[in-house]
Amino acid sequence: MNKTDCTPFDRSDICPTEGQILQQLLALLPRGRAWQSERDLDPDSGSVLARFWAAFAEVMHFVNRRICAGLDEFTCGTMSETRELWSADFGVPDDCGLWTDVCAKVAAIGGTRCEYFVEMAARAGWVIECRSLQVEGPQADCAIADCAMLVEPRPAILDIVVSLNDSPAWAGGVWPIADCAVADCVQLCAPDPQPLRCVLERIVPAHLNITYEVA
Repeated sequence: MNKTDCTPFDRSDICPTEGQILQQLLALLPRGRAWQSERDLDPDSGSVLARFWAAFAEVMHFVNRRICAGLDEFTCGTMSETRELWSADFGVPDDCGLWTDVCAKVAAIGGTRCEYFVEMAARAGWVIECRSLQVEGPQADCAIADCAMLVEPRPAILDIVVSLNDSPAWAGGVWPIADCAVADCVQLCAPDPQPLRCVLERIVPAHLNITYEVA
């Protein structure tokens, strides 16, 4: 395969035509007085021998075509017959609507940066901004301060600001909130953006606690 060839495999050697297969089969037969003449080994002779191996070449050609078609299924960009298997293996489509095309998910490189979270949220129709990425933990050096007990570190916090008016996925209506009647809230409870939460929880590292704010 040359460097400019973008196909996944070189098909010239493994996908011969039916005529090429017949020529190769006849070329492998022994020569000599076992045959009536050398003419019998000519693919175009119409002899019983040539017609017998022509039928065999037809079967081998079918097998080779299936092998070549199978090679296409090894890469997402060329597969067609095994799309359902690819989709099941990569979990597409998912419940959050983040991935609808299996090849797009296969090509996704992932990441832990805010830019990646913003990009993936936009794919699902949400316009967000990472306001801050804070890591809170022990402030004092307990080895020096002679602490009675270690201060338990707090999880990192990722603040997400959601621009509802700019988000195509937001269809208006009531932004989902907790049941304040049950919680006996004095003020309205903080919004719980479940559709967006579904998207981000699939890509944000598990050690990050996500908070949401509506812009």
